[in-house]
Amino acid sequence: MSNKNKENNQNMGLENKHNISLWKKLWGLKPTYKLLVVLAFLILGISISCTVSYAGNTKNSIKQENYNNETTKIKSTGRMKYKDIEPLCILLPNNNVLVLGGGKNGTGAQIFDPNINKYRIIQDSYFPHHKDYLLLDDGTVFLYDSGYDRQIELFDYKTETFKKLDDKLFPYNKFARRYFLSLGNNRLLVVTRGMQGMRYYHVFDLNTMKYQTLHDDNEQKLLFEKYGQPMKEIIIDENTVMIITFKKVVEVEDNPNDKGIGYNTNEKRIEEYNIVSLNLNNKQYKIIGTYRIPRYKQQAFIYKNLKNSILIYYPKNIPSSDPSPKRYKYKDVDFYLLDLKTNSLKKAGTSKYAGSYDSVELKDGRVLFNTGKFGSSTTYYVGLAIFDPKTGKTSLLDEYSLRYHTGMGLTLLHDGSVLINGGYKGGFALDWNDGTKFSKRYYPKYK
Repeated sequence: MSNKNKENNQNMGLENKHNISLWKKLWGLKPTYKLLVVLAFLILGISISCTVSYAGNTKNSIKQENYNNETTKIKSTGRMKYKDIEPLCILLPNNNVLVLGGGKNGTGAQIFDPNINKYRIIQDSYFPHHKDYLLLDDGTVFLYDSGYDRQIELFDYKTETFKKLDDKLFPYNKFARRYFLSLGNNRLLVVTRGMQGMRYYHVFDLNTMKYQTLHDDNEQKLLFEKYGQPMKEIIIDENTVMIITFKKVVEVEDNPNDKGIGYNTNEKRIEEYNIVSLNLNNKQYKIIGTYRIPRYKQQAFIYKNLKNSILIYYPKNIPSSDPSPKRYKYKDVDFYLLDLKTNSLKKAGTSKYAGSYDSVELKDGRVLFNTGKFGSSTTYYVGLAIFDPKTGKTSLLDEYSLRYHTGMGLTLLHDGSVLINGGYKGGFALDWNDGTKFSKRYYPKYK
């Protein structure tokens, strides 16, 4: 045996002697001290067990800390430069994202670069903007306000500059809302609202800066009575517009116990709608379909344009105690699909999770939307959910990843990922100053 091994054995023997003598000393202690020593060892054992258990429980740690599971991968990006509740985000032809909102007067503008996941500030816009814009054929962004301000400007993505347009060149009705739809070839369909739900249609040519009104007041009144109240316009091609019109209430089921949100009654109704085709060349209307749908009184539909259909979803149950702002959140959602090829409507599914206005169609046809659940009468947990029109199923991706954030923007990027930004953490939000600089990027699991 070598001297080194002898030395090691001697050291081990000394250690064992020390350990044995230590146990003898502990055993010889008074009963009270013995109890304290036993308790100390128990506490040490429990601490080690909890540490090993937490380290091994990767599912919970991933769900709560990294926001990743089998179907979702959410990564942080650089924070926004301006706080905002509902930023207007527009995907540009060069893959960057124009983000409008926040700043000193709500006119802050910034660019998100997906290549480096960072924001940078650019020239302010002339007016505050919310959700109203068009992307023209050459990539220019046509920005407008569908409210009563009627402010219009253009954004050039190449120079990253804004240019004001003279609003007087565009048709409008005084004290009435107005919005625009793109017909292609620098032509716009301008929709102006009139009294008692009437709408007027105008074709505007951006090349000549002139427009043509399709029908006068008398003609529009007759069309309104015959086809119903226009609810939603969809551009089919450069000369055809599909219009969903409300025709009549077929059946009423009064529910006096359900007061809804701020309404005297919230009766459940069966309503009839027409699908009307408008030919812009001959200015003629034609009914191409009719459908009936149940809904609660005065609860607006939410429309989402998909590739070959229109997703219509609305609240099935209205919460009696609804967190503010009321317009964002619904307790349960029923989904309907309006097929643009067959003009038929079918129920596509039901979500037990609350829905919000903002949603985005993913590259595989599924729909990602802000969602969540009511934790109490004053708390609303927000996350992400995916609705699959093919299966009719809705899956909540991760209720912890975006908890307490509502009013977030969702923007589909060129690589199929989704930019999630803005919003606020519960409570009542008055303007952009109550928003956040929150920003993350979601990578869907495409099959």
